[in-house]
Amino acid sequence: RDVLMKEISSEVSTLDKSPDVIAALRRYKNRETLRIAYGDIVRQQHINTVTRQISFLADAICEAATNVAWKKLQQKRGTPYDEQGQPARFVVLALGKLGGTELNYSSDIDLMFLYDGDGQTDGEKPLSNQEFFQRLAQKLVSLLTETTELGSVYRVDLRLRPYGRQGCLLYTSDAADEGL
Repeated sequence: RDVLMKEISSEVSTLDKSPDVIAALRRYKNRETLRIAYGDIVRQQHINTVTRQISFLADAICEAATNVAWKKLQQKRGTPYDEQGQPARFVVLALGKLGGTELNYSSDIDLMFLYDGDGQTDGEKPLSNQEFFQRLAQKLVSLLTETTELGSVYRVDLRLRPYGRQGCLLYTSDAADEGL
């Protein structure tokens, strides 16, 4: 997972435009899926090894896409801070098969988002943390799901979050502590 994360992060960190990032993510996923399939079919690796590798790939791509989206939004709106003046954190939780490291070749990924709570960014046009992280989550989902000539990177399902489609897109870490 660490090797995958380093490779994809270095590949997308220098890209400025979303279509370029999406294309790089998709190319990387295709290349690594081919490597995993070789191990699966030719080397006859155990199913647990294959599903774990597919899950690690999805995890690395999600983290790289999150980092790119964060960087772009931070450049525009500043760094989000909590009410105590500490940099606010954002977490992408993997649920379902990805959370259990059991993805298969055609699985969608089930995600949920948490952030540190009240506060705002320190940019020229500050945003509340809720707005900043809402935009971050939306941009992340867009990077993963937007369809290009290469297809999309992943299908993202957000319905496993509390209250499904009627629930919030993201929750504060305080809400998570209180059982949402």
